Amino acid sequence: MRIPIFACFVLGASVAACGSSEDPTTTSTSSSSTASGAGGASTTTGDATSSSSASSSSGAGGGVAACTPTPGTKAIDAYCDSVRLAVLAHTGGKTRAAIRGRLSALSGACLRVDSVDVVRPDKTVVQSFPVGDLFLKSDDDAPWITGDAVAEIEKPCASDAPRVEAFSLIVKGATDGGTFTAQCGTINGDSAWPPRVLLTCHKDLEEPARSANADVTTSSQVMFTSTELMMSFPESTKITAVDPAIHMIPVAWMSAPIAPFETMGWMSSVSASNGLVSVDLHLDKDPFGTTLCPTPPAMPDPKIPPPPLFLARITGLAGGAAFSSEVYVPSCVHLAM
Repeated sequence: MRIPIFACFVLGASVAACGSSEDPTTTSTSSSSTASGAGGASTTTGDATSSSSASSSSGAGGGVAACTPTPGTKAIDAYCDSVRLAVLAHTGGKTRAAIRGRLSALSGACLRVDSVDVVRPDKTVVQSFPVGDLFLKSDDDAPWITGDAVAEIEKPCASDAPRVEAFSLIVKGATDGGTFTAQCGTINGDSAWPPRVLLTCHKDLEEPARSANADVTTSSQVMFTSTELMMSFPESTKITAVDPAIHMIPVAWMSAPIAPFETMGWMSSVSASNGLVSVDLHLDKDPFGTTLCPTPPAMPDPKIPPPPLFLARITGLAGGAAFSSEVYVPSCVHLAM
């Protein structure tokens, strides 16, 4: 059973918008559009790989540029959010960073991304990724860059260090009528929920999960409890099995922090079709409680803090070898029958 709910909040903002459960879409101080996603074909430039989107925000993929920005000399306002910075470590090999997100400018505008900088809170650069041949329509949610990562980007993965806005990003490029510089993360000077930049850590896996959702269903009449955690990965990950233990890293906003914890006894089902690997996990109890997986309120109340999001760190087999992957779960819903 799936009843998605979304809560979108921002401090210091006058605009509110809600996004898809598939990605950490954020209400920002400047963007109120909802993206439905875009894919693309890969182009390698040096040690980095960029993705050329072939669609508008409708989500189709391909190898032809979605658009070409009209020339101009103005400085155009643009904004970025829903950024996922995936750290992909490989045993005996290089650690890669895969970055995707959403860029917004004028409605329907074309954007060409020239560079993506991962920065610290003081805007000093941790690593700069040059981008080639990446063209997007405003509000596209799409891959930006994949490239070798410096040690500082990988450092948070050594522990359960904060994954929310561990870094900020500065994206530069051209758009209709001129150029743009978009900033996302704490360097904006405010706070947003869901977070604008989310870091996830992965070991011996080629790509992060595409989507995930969770719910807990209970019935007091028949003493029934069922927890479902469902996620999908690109088929290239070659996941064949998932272990019964899952490490949870909750992230709360405007409420007391929740310590990471272990859950055990998950039953899993793994299947591949239509270019995706589906991982369905089931537990005959509630491992989350009402703090992490609350019952939706009858009416939205802006005075009530939004429920936490969490990362579910799964382990198992992919391509015959062990892997681990932190899967972003934007919300969990408790359904009482």
